[in-house]
Parts: sequence; structure tokens; C-alpha cells
Amino acid sequence: MLRFLQAPPGPEGLLDLSDLAPAELEAPRRAVEQAALEELAARDREQLQELLLAYDGAYREAKDRESALDFEDLQLLARSLLRGNEEIRERESWRFRSIMVDEFQDTNRLQCELVDLLAREDAELFFVGDEFQSIYRFRHADVEVFRERREQVGGVLALTQNYRSRPEVLDVINHLFAADFGETFQPLAAAGRFPDPAFGPAVELLVTDKESYDGTEVHWRVAEARHIAQRVRGLVDAGEAAPGEIVLLFAAGTDARLYESELRALGLPTFRATGRDYYHQQQVVDLLSYLRLLHNRYDDEALVAVLASPFVGVSNDALVLLRRAAPKRPLFAGLEKDLPETLSARDARLFQAFKQRFDRLAALAPALSLERLCEQIVSEHDYDLAVLAQWDGRRRYANLRKLARLARSYEELRGPDVQGFVRFVAEQDAVGASELEAVAEEEGTDVIRLLTIHSAKGLEFKVVVVADAGRDRARPDADEILCLPDGRLGFRVADPETGKRLTTPEYERVKAAEQDAEEAERRRLYYVAMTRAIDRLIVSGAIGERGADAGTPIGWVLERLEANELEEAGEAPVEIERGGARLLVRLDRFGPETAAAPVEAATVEQLELFEVSENGGGALEAPELAPLAEVPVPPLHRVRRLSYSALSLFERCSYRYFAERVVGLRPADAAGSVPGQEGLAATEIGDAVHGLLERVDLRAPAVPEDLAGLVRARYPVATDEELGRIRAFVASYCESELAARIASLDGARAELPFAFEHDGVLLHGRIDVLHRAGPRALVLDYKTNIIGESSPEEIVEEGYRLQRLVYALACFRAGAEEVEVVYHFLERPDAVVTDCYKLEDVPALEAELSAAIARIQANDFRPTPDEFVCADCPALDLVCAGPRLRGA
Repeated sequence: MLRFLQAPPGPEGLLDLSDLAPAELEAPRRAVEQAALEELAARDREQLQELLLAYDGAYREAKDRESALDFEDLQLLARSLLRGNEEIRERESWRFRSIMVDEFQDTNRLQCELVDLLAREDAELFFVGDEFQSIYRFRHADVEVFRERREQVGGVLALTQNYRSRPEVLDVINHLFAADFGETFQPLAAAGRFPDPAFGPAVELLVTDKESYDGTEVHWRVAEARHIAQRVRGLVDAGEAAPGEIVLLFAAGTDARLYESELRALGLPTFRATGRDYYHQQQVVDLLSYLRLLHNRYDDEALVAVLASPFVGVSNDALVLLRRAAPKRPLFAGLEKDLPETLSARDARLFQAFKQRFDRLAALAPALSLERLCEQIVSEHDYDLAVLAQWDGRRRYANLRKLARLARSYEELRGPDVQGFVRFVAEQDAVGASELEAVAEEEGTDVIRLLTIHSAKGLEFKVVVVADAGRDRARPDADEILCLPDGRLGFRVADPETGKRLTTPEYERVKAAEQDAEEAERRRLYYVAMTRAIDRLIVSGAIGERGADAGTPIGWVLERLEANELEEAGEAPVEIERGGARLLVRLDRFGPETAAAPVEAATVEQLELFEVSENGGGALEAPELAPLAEVPVPPLHRVRRLSYSALSLFERCSYRYFAERVVGLRPADAAGSVPGQEGLAATEIGDAVHGLLERVDLRAPAVPEDLAGLVRARYPVATDEELGRIRAFVASYCESELAARIASLDGARAELPFAFEHDGVLLHGRIDVLHRAGPRALVLDYKTNIIGESSPEEIVEEGYRLQRLVYALACFRAGAEEVEVVYHFLERPDAVVTDCYKLEDVPALEAELSAAIARIQANDFRPTPDEFVCADCPALDLVCAGPRLRGA
């Protein structure tokens, strides 16, 4: 104690006071040690803050030098712009009447703030998401944002109907996850897509016993992969699923290649889009080695790699003889003079051909781009034919093309530097850069896919195999620094004397929160994986010495099921039923038949494209292939979505619909927004009138006092005459008996969107005014057409018949039993056309709509001349004579 009084120590000297042994000092000793630790932690926090600020500054300077922005910059700068500039924020927000954010569970606070800044106070804001599918925490997604916003809005529309999976699959998923997900989880219900019942359990567990494989030549992971391959082979042979309907999903694609090998060994075609080993693919290594050799022909390692690869394909004996020919010199020196005498004729021929091609490429290299050089190397040596001859040739060739594209991108930034590109690739590989193999055509064929769960999100498959569920993701050592999305920071403090890492209470709290969040997301990840299945779900994993270890997904599943039947399971599958959920468990243990399992054929090291017999005979003739089936000509235009304006346009002039909606021609430039021109097009006048009526209070309709300013804010060159005409249109409604009727209706609303599906087409649009009163609905639509000699009834019948029935059907789909559709032609206050529809009219309305959709799908596009429609038609005087066709 005296040493502390004589020379008061700093916090470093108070971290370990274990020599103060008396029991009565135990509590004070720990309190002092803790205080010293927190003092050091506070000091380290300041240093960490200083380090991060310095790094941020240096990183920003580096980006500025390159005129570059990263993804976070795009978000942060957009937020700053919207926060700090009210004019820009208002201008951008007026672009969006409605905002819908899909997959909202995968956003974060910054992204949510951007949405809020863009949303006007009166805007319709929709959030669509499922907190139990939030699986992108590694990309900074924060599921708490979803939960907080759900609590704020109060009203939630639960979408529990599942249109993908069989009820037998959903029963198991609901049983497994309901307890863990808590009260906010609502069990999924099948939407009745499967009238035929499933025969037997639709969910299976493939469990591999690790202990039984201890001390054998078969690794338990190979055994699991083989178990899956045998089950998939059985499903394909039984006709339950085609290879293209089956997927293997992995939480991590590290060992996916092993599972692919076992599937291939049983003759099953595969496409693997997992793994991060692109730079280790043999064809990539071969091409990089050739680039190294072109840069330095005396690079022995590169030369051996090229000579042994399909670029040349010499034997191992030839390599040994070449080394002997140049024992103290670079290997290439042995090729520059006479070749070794004892070489076989085949190896000598290959060496000579290589030397000729290499010299040719070396002479061309300085004049070629990096991408073209890669292509020239591959074609000069027929390497493309060699890789395409392999079972996964298209993927291998796609990897070569990808390397050529990477070379092009590198050259655009750094110039045509072969050595620099090779070094860049080596550095990417050294730091473990994530680079997937290239996607080849095989992805779209009838093959079994091997995907990560993240890449399969949003997809569905008839048979889903959740593989490698025995993988334990527990990390042996915790990170030195932990940071949570809510800003909490925890880190371990180093003892200045011993270097030992000491944990603070805050670090332990942050660590516990981080582990809980990771485990919760891991549960959600497997929920996403299992809900990809349509007809059959198979979960496969291995259990170790501790049996059903709950730390692994397969162990967690077995624990939820309380699968005691597993202990007595033999070779036959065991059926389990829990609360209506039925599963089949297949247990795999090592046995004599496992050891005798077929081994995949050895990979061919060298490939001869054209084998020549000893007596000089050529290769066999290729068999004659069956003629290709004729591919039907696709339709010119296949519609999937129709706005009511598009449908109305088709009704008024199908040829203008073709010009705008199919060809993509834009309407002729209107004068109202073109500097130096005066006058508004008819459509612009109508747009201005609709915009003003949207602002009118339906309970007390009156012409806006600042009408001129509102119109000219949108159309600066509107003339006084046109402003007067627009004012007359607005006044026509406000002073009409119809406006008085609408004002008396409680709950009438303006500008309401609608959408419904019919004959596989989504119809959508907006209603100018809608009023609902019990089973009755009233729809009001404003029109600014010039009536002329026609009556309003004739105009509606000729030009708006389809639009009228779409309004009616939209209301019927929303639950109305009687619909009144009113058109008000604003040229006259009394020009009102009314039609009423009842439920018994629905079949006739749907039939008429179906006929119109069929005409669009049949691509029946014919001109219908009309001054109003032709006014700003993009086809006028280009490919259509417009009104002049009447006299033709």
C-alpha cells in the first residue's frame, strides 16, 4: 500500500492489483482495477477517433484525386443536398406523388432518411417488407429500422398468403420458426394453388453421422455431399423433378465445389454460382501465366505452367528433359537452340509449334490492347477449343472472357501494362478479393443449380435442398473492435506492460448484442432458404459427437422437433409428426457400401483435340445431329401492364398506341415548355386543368386565386388567352350542379390510384374523384375535349368506352355492388354523361375488356384520324398522314 502513497501510479499500474490478497480488500481492488481499465478505454477511444478521422481525410483525398465516389458518398451527398437545399428538395419531392419502398427490411437509417426527405407531406408512402427475411446485415441493413417504422405508422396490412409453397411445406416451416420469431410472426398459409395432395411428407431431413466416419477414408462432408447426390438422383430417376427444377442452397459457398463433384459423379448436370475462387480457376491461372511469359520469357514458373497446360500440353518427361538441357540457365534457353535429342516426336512437335506461336504473339503484343492480347493468346493456341471440350467448358470459356474484360477495365484506368495487370490480379487474390466465376449459358439450361441463399432470395424452385446445414459459424476469437448500427462501440484494451487484451463492460455488452443479432439473422437466413421450396424441401447436415448441436442449423432443427426417434433410426427413413407438421428423416452412417461408392473419374490433365492413330488415320466422323426445332417468331408486342391512359389511347387510335408504347416514339414537343415558343397543346391545357382541379377543395369548390401563377409555374409561355380558357374550364366545374352534388357527399376524395389484374395484365391508373357510400361508388372524370358538332354521349361512346368500364371494374373489384361513372366535359357546365353499372353487368364488362386486351396482344394497330388525338402524335407526318387519311 505504501508504494501507492509514495508514487501514485497511472491507470496502467492499477490494472493488476492481485498482490493485494486480503479478502476484505477484494471488492475495493476490483473497483480500482475496473476504474483504471475504463480510464485507459477512454484514452484509447480518443486515439481511435483521431485515427479514424485521419483515415477518413486520407481516403477522401484519394477519392478526390481520382474524381471518384463510393456508394456511401452517393447516399451521404444526396442526403446533404436534400437537407441543405430546400428548393432542390421541393423540386425532387414534387416528382413523386407516391413512393413505395420494397424489401424495406433490408434498408438502414440513412436510406430511410433519404426516403423521408423525398416524400411530400401529402404523398402516399408505402413500405413493403418482411422482417423475417432481413438477411443483409453485412451490407449494413438494420432490421430495427423496419420495426421502428412499423410501430410509428400503427397500421399494418399483413400479407400471410403464400403463393409459392405447398401447405405441407409451410406447416413444417411454421412449426420450426414460430417460437423463435415471437409474437410478430404470422404463420404462412398456402393460397390454394395445389388442389392435389402431396403423397408422403414434403419435407425431409438428411442427417449424416460424423462419428461413424471417424477413422475412415471418407470425410464426413464428402459423405453428406454423396448422401444428397444419391437422394437427388432418386428424385430425378423417379420423375418427381427435372434437374432444372432442383437447387442446392448454401449459407456459405466455400465447399460447394465438393457437392457439385458428387452430383457430377452420378451423372447429374450442374451449374454452380457459389464460391470466391475465380482467380484460382485453372484456365485463369493458365492465361495469367502466359501474360507473365510474354512480359518475361525467362520466368521459369510461368513457362512450366504454360507448357504443362492445354496451351501446349507437353508430357512431364519433356519438362524434365528441358530442365536438363538448360541446367543453370532459364528454361526458355533450352527452347532457343536445339531441342533435347531424346524428346518424343509428339513433344518435339508441340515445342516447335509453341515456339512459333509464342514468337508471333511476342511481336504483336506491343501493338495490341490487353483485352485483344488475351483473345489472341487463346485463339492462337486453340485454347478455347480445349476448354470448350470439357464438361463445364462454357463456364471455363466464360472465365477466360471475364479475365479479358477485367484486362480492358484495367487498361482504361492504368494503360496497356501487362506486368501491372498481372500484379493487380495477384494483389486481388492475395487480399482475398471476392470475385465469382463468370456466368455461362449453362445457367439457363436443364441443370441443378448450386447457389448461396442470398443469391436465391426472391426465387423459387420445385425442390430445394438446404445443404451443409451442419456448418458451425461460431468464431474462435472475437473482433478487437465492435460497432453496432445504433452507434454503440466496444473494444478491448491492451495492457501496456503485458500486451494482454482486457475487456471492458461496454465491450462485453456490445459483444453480446452483436452475437444475438448474428444468431437472429442466421435463423432468418434459413427461413428464407426454406421458403424457396414449392413442392419439396430437403434440409441436410451433419451432427457430431455432441449429437444434435443446437449451434448448427441442422442441430437447431432437430432440437425444435425433439427428434428422439433419431437415436433408434436405422437404414430405413423415419417419419416424424409434430403438431400437424410431417417430416421424413434419413440417417446416413458409414458402412461397407459407403466405402465402395463410385469414385469420380480422374480429371484429364492433357487434352488432344484431334487424335491421330499410329498409321496416320484421322479422327472418326462426327455423328449426324437431329435438325433443330423451328423457333416460333415472338410477338411484336406482349403487354403485361396497362394504364387506363394507354388503354384509352389504344381505343382512340391504336396506331398512336403502337408509335408511343411499342416503338417508343415520344409525343411531339409541346410548345408550353419550349423556350421561344408560345401556345399550349391540347394535352397541355388538359394537364393544367387537371392539376388545378386537384387543388380545388371538393367541399367548397372555387377557382384558385393564383391560377395564372400556378399554370405558368408549369408552362411559362402560356398566353393570356389560354389562361382565360383554362380558367373557364375550372369555373365550369366549380359553378356546376355536379360540383354542388359532389360537395354534399361526405368522404369524396380526389386523385385516388387503383390497380387490378385481368387476363394476366395489370391495369392501373388514377380516378379524378371517387366517393364510396356503402355498396355504391361514384367515379367522376374531367374532360377538356372540344365538343363541336358531336354530343358528349357520342364522344364517350366513341373514345372512352373502355376507360369507363375499367373504372367500373376497379370499383367492383374493391367491393362495390353498384357503380356510377360520370364524365364532365368542362367546355359546358351541363355537359355531363352518366352511366350506371350493377354486379350483373360484370361478366359483360370483363368480356369487353378481354376483347380489347386480345386486340392489343394480337398487335392489331390501325390509324384512327382525329384532330384531338393527332395534334401531338409522334407518328404524324412521319409514318402517318393523320386527319388527311379521311379523304384518302
